[in-house]
Amino acid sequence: MNNEEAKFILQAYRPSGQDAQDPQFAEALAQVQKDPELAVWFAQELALDKAIGAKIKQIPIPSDLRASIVAGKKVVQLQSRWNRRRFLALAAAVTLILSLSAWWFDSNRSNTFAGYRRSMTRMLTSDAINLQLTSENMANIKLWLAANEGHPDFILPDGMKGLPTFGCRILDWHGKKVTFICLQSDGLGMAHLFVINQSDIKDSPKTRSPEFMTTGKWCTASWSQGGKSYLLAGAGDHLALERLL
Repeated sequence: MNNEEAKFILQAYRPSGQDAQDPQFAEALAQVQKDPELAVWFAQELALDKAIGAKIKQIPIPSDLRASIVAGKKVVQLQSRWNRRRFLALAAAVTLILSLSAWWFDSNRSNTFAGYRRSMTRMLTSDAINLQLTSENMANIKLWLAANEGHPDFILPDGMKGLPTFGCRILDWHGKKVTFICLQSDGLGMAHLFVINQSDIKDSPKTRSPEFMTTGKWCTASWSQGGKSYLLAGAGDHLALERLL
């Protein structure tokens, strides 16, 4: 099963989790565990379904709806002001839901550096991090990356050299390889470093001077050096990141 097949199946998965043991979803859920990009998509899909469900629940239900149905009355009478207000409320709710959906999918498909940063931090938030290599030795990490088409020639800032490592994996973002390395930092607890070829993102950072930004609970720094673009993320503040750079 590939990711597209898994997505097609998981679009029917209910966000409350009652389908977790359904054998019809088993293979697709197993694919989610194998691919972090699919895991991010799945987490976003569940969040969107929950948001839409919450909006639908806010639509008021007429108190006499059941009685009207039983009595065979016309429930919808667009001529009346009473029903017109409910029709307009429903139309407004649908418009809001469609706008939310359009924004969500547009941001998810964005192949700009902002979209890249958003995708990487969402992956961290989704708890879908599965390291392909666990090692406390940076030399071992570079050897593994070289053997698996990663980015072994990355350049660490002075403040990150010598930090203990947890391991690494290779991610796929819009068909481009991303090297993901986890390091231990006193100020951040865990520092997450993402490396991608600078040419793979059209508006990637142009200089070595880091740009700081907060995305959700993550503080990030981004820069480019030696043909690579770097994204450093941590659950701390800008000062903690600056000490590593």
